[in-house]
Amino acid sequence: MRLVLWTVCLLLVSGWGALADEPDNPEDEFMFPSWDGDNRILNIGSKNFKKAVKDSEVLIVLFSADFDEHSEGDTQEEVSEYALQVTCQVLEDRDVECGEIDLESDAKLAKQEGVDEHGTILVYKDDEVIEYLGHRAPEILISFVVDLFEDAHVDIIKGKSGKEDFDDDDDEVRVVGWFEDKNSKHYKEFEDAANHFPTLEFFATFDPKLAKQLKLKDLNDILIYRPFEKEPVEIEDDDPHGLEEHEIEEFIEANMEPIIEKFTLEDLHRVWDEDEDDHMIVFFAEEDDKEGKQFLKLVAQLARKNADENLDFIWIDPDEVPTLEDYFEEVFDIDLDEPQIGVVDLDDNDSVFLDLPDDGLPTLDELQAWVDDILDGDIDYDDDDDDDDDGQHLQAGMTTTMTTTTTMMKTKTMTTRRVKMPLKRRPRKRPLSRDGSSSP
Repeated sequence: MRLVLWTVCLLLVSGWGALADEPDNPEDEFMFPSWDGDNRILNIGSKNFKKAVKDSEVLIVLFSADFDEHSEGDTQEEVSEYALQVTCQVLEDRDVECGEIDLESDAKLAKQEGVDEHGTILVYKDDEVIEYLGHRAPEILISFVVDLFEDAHVDIIKGKSGKEDFDDDDDEVRVVGWFEDKNSKHYKEFEDAANHFPTLEFFATFDPKLAKQLKLKDLNDILIYRPFEKEPVEIEDDDPHGLEEHEIEEFIEANMEPIIEKFTLEDLHRVWDEDEDDHMIVFFAEEDDKEGKQFLKLVAQLARKNADENLDFIWIDPDEVPTLEDYFEEVFDIDLDEPQIGVVDLDDNDSVFLDLPDDGLPTLDELQAWVDDILDGDIDYDDDDDDDDDGQHLQAGMTTTMTTTTTMMKTKTMTTRRVKMPLKRRPRKRPLSRDGSSSP
């Protein structure tokens, strides 16, 4: 599955790079800077690690390993190193430093920092450490680091317009609480917790009427609204003194995942690295298209109906990743002028897409029957592998694409989360072997 992820990333960046290198009007278009060739990555080990953290406003550290030249692991590290070089070049005046720790020669230090996988990037600022899991292109990493210089922002919902703004963000995971005022202890704990989730939207209200409209029953209540779900998730608080920061963080961490994950540049790695015991259902639907919107609602119903099953629903809006449209059509053998839905085998890089009716969308019952076949093991991924026109040989197609992509501006994508030091990392389900390939 790593090959799937990396090919997608290479396509994204090669497409972006072409746009950056060849603007229609060079005088008007913004040119993103390229690396100037000066090495800004420090060699960090146990002897100078603490000093490097102390001396930097922000320290970005890549945990690396040795790989055969031109192997997948080698390519990944080139990508990560390039992103760090450009980021530290652009943010040099803001005292942002970059470093690299070798997982083998500094295994004790890596273990101390909770890292056991090459390619991990940790960002150190003040007394916190953040695992950077975002799109490994320089412009995304730079944006992430710049955001760290800003205080966490909790949007205060006031009046009708504030409630409407909150409702308009229904495609995002939103955390909302009801508090007495900005000076209350409970609000301060909530605000501090927001610091640890820079990619989530946080809201609060001090108005009892608005609180009721938001389904907040009692003062100091906190809810998580997740996309495509009708009811929010409520934190259980039996403590009369209210929740502490770490309890709010634990609640959010345990309940932030929606029933449908949207494929975005920021979340690509997490989305494509789901539990290997689950079935990945991938569907394509354009939100701004009438039929696409209908199909999105239909699949949302399907996802809610099967919320307790081992299914991961991934939504891709072709309009939001235009660089990948031709790629997806080729490897999945589908037509993205219409909505599509299929199941992807992460281990074998294979897939089977449902044949949709010619006269419109399938019914919920038809989709459920197909899902039942998946859960019962009645879907055969090898059913048409001998077909010369079969576009489901993902690995072969992506290998070809990777070998024809020569730009240094390659990228890896993941998501972001922030935790207190020492770092406690969630275990990787499929760690990489030394040659950079996924181990079973």
